[in-house]
Amino acid sequence: MPWGKRAVRLAIAIGEDEANYDEVELLKFVSHQEIGVLKARNPGELVNYIKWASIAATVGSTQGKTKAGSSRQDDVFVVLPSPPPQPTPTTNTNLF
Repeated sequence: MPWGKRAVRLAIAIGEDEANYDEVELLKFVSHQEIGVLKARNPGELVNYIKWASIAATVGSTQGKTKAGSSRQDDVFVVLPSPPPQPTPTTNTNLF
């Protein structure tokens, strides 16, 4: 069985300006449409999404679920938890 059928494909758009990426094209790559395109506006968000994706895909693939009513092994898919929430923008620069 080709590994690509079971791959968890996510897309992380980088940057605040949506003109820098084509969300429609990125969604064509994503295997979990319910999650959509993750949007990292800064390095911290990018790191959080990469960590989440690594852990969620690993946990989801070990738990795997079979599509309802199917007994074919190649119909196994991965269920992912919701991605971490986007932080609320703030103008407060006092971190302590």
